[in-house]
Amino acid sequence: MENILIVLENKTEKNSRLVTEFSPIIKSKGVNITYSSIVQIPFKYPIDSEEKELQEKFDKSEHLLKSFESNLNQIKIPYSRMNGLIYKVRDYFYGTIELSQEVNSDLIILPKSVFENFSEILNSDSPDNSIESISFRGVKGINNLISNFKSSILLWQDDS
Repeated sequence: MENILIVLENKTEKNSRLVTEFSPIIKSKGVNITYSSIVQIPFKYPIDSEEKELQEKFDKSEHLLKSFESNLNQIKIPYSRMNGLIYKVRDYFYGTIELSQEVNSDLIILPKSVFENFSEILNSDSPDNSIESISFRGVKGINNLISNFKSSILLWQDDS
């Protein structure tokens, strides 16, 4: 496992617990860690928009990245490269797939709450959705996610 993609939660406390819980994986020698806060840009704006209306999302994402980097630095990761980025997308689900391919991830650590949002999006596209949704540990839509990612997925749930 060389490349790990971590999709951040919207709360710094949860991201801090993620680092603590997965430090043995994150601290693997020579791993490339990409951690990202994903911002969904409405269609009424260009994808590279810096509109005032979106600025609050960008500021929050920047705060999440800085906080997460600080948490990573505290566990002293040896011989690894870390890269944090704000990733602007039109669609959260497909944007995550695109980001995963872009960083060539072997493992994606994805918060379960974010994944549940994917399920809602995928299952609400049409009333007679033609894609069968299989439930895995109470989460629907897992087959949609697995069939689109080309890497291993670790769904993380904060039990606090």
